[in-house]
Amino acid sequence: MNFKRKTIYILLITIFLLLVVEIIIQSIYTQKKVEVKTSFYPGEINKIFFSSLEEYGIQKEWIKEKVLTDKDTDSTYTDYVIKTPSDLQIVDLLTSLNEKYYYNGVVISSNELKINGDTKLTLKIENKLILKAYFKFDKDLNRNGQNISIIVDGIEELNESELYDLLDTPTNICFSVLPSDDAETLLKLIVKHGKEYVIKLDDDIDDDQFVLNADQHPEKIIKSLQKILLTYNRTNFILVNNESDLYNSKIYKFITKNIPEGYIIKKKTELINLGDREPEELKSMFRYYCEKPDLTTKMFYLPTTQFFTVRNDVLRMKKKGNKILSPSRLFANQIEDQ
Repeated sequence: MNFKRKTIYILLITIFLLLVVEIIIQSIYTQKKVEVKTSFYPGEINKIFFSSLEEYGIQKEWIKEKVLTDKDTDSTYTDYVIKTPSDLQIVDLLTSLNEKYYYNGVVISSNELKINGDTKLTLKIENKLILKAYFKFDKDLNRNGQNISIIVDGIEELNESELYDLLDTPTNICFSVLPSDDAETLLKLIVKHGKEYVIKLDDDIDDDQFVLNADQHPEKIIKSLQKILLTYNRTNFILVNNESDLYNSKIYKFITKNIPEGYIIKKKTELINLGDREPEELKSMFRYYCEKPDLTTKMFYLPTTQFFTVRNDVLRMKKKGNKILSPSRLFANQIEDQ
């Protein structure tokens, strides 16, 4: 009898302990996640704001700054009046500020007085005014940005994840595409993502309907050329690898003579090629060429690996007021300026 009682007691205690464990586990998994927020001091908020202005190419001499007192809270705040260049999209700056202050207790309020024009901005923490800014647009003021073009090569070699990552780059980069039978899907993706492409002529063209080589009859060469121009009809820019056998063959002049007027033909060596460099040196060279004032052409030719390395620098250059243009648009601008 005692043995049976002990067994029952043990079973009851075990059941009780299991219930307690279950309650604890459920309590842990049903707890609401508490979002941890970091807090900014007023000085940090002003520092971030000022650095954001610099990122967008707003110069110090365009900024007037005062420290005033808020009568409602008897605390100080910074008041900025900013002469704003006409080529700046204020929404880009506001989006950037939201990203930097998000989840840190900073409340941003903006009032656009004119569409893409004069805008008032306030930043508060717990209803306490920290910063006010008035962006006053000046139609005669600009950031003197450079016109830049970037052709990215080797897109066909990327896997799906890398390809979509590249296509989602938020600026007007362009891609060199080698004529091939299976290029149709790639072309549709490029266009769908709002990007442009150029036709690349090289020795690697091996699909019969596009192939160009010295052994072909002139009629076959013309037929292949027509097929290329028809298939890749969203561009008038042709990039030739002038280190290829095709370029150095006897048929190259024949090919160029049969390319219709209005097409732009450029050799690869006419573009800026940064060469094989370590990542930090590559970024430094990219910035150097972008900012070099005496270059007649700022058209870059970058393999995909190099572009991924300098992509953030490309976006920073764009923020500062530099324009990333398609090769055709950049070339047209150069003609207009002559």
